[in-house]
Amino acid sequence: MSEEFYSVDVLFHYAKRAAINSGIVNKGDTIVLTGGTPNGKSGNSNLINVETIPSSSKSI
Repeated sequence: MSEEFYSVDVLFHYAKRAAINSGIVNKGDTIVLTGGTPNGKSGNSNLINVETIPSSSKSI
């Protein structure tokens, strides 16, 4: 569960940044993000996004 963000796009952006900053993902890794609306509430996951971490973290 996370804090509430004003959009799922923003939620996914911060989730990717947190994963990169913590070192649990590396450039080129494929990640799966889940979320839903309203976000920040348990049990509302209705979205899934599969992405590859870009070679430049400035792209995020």
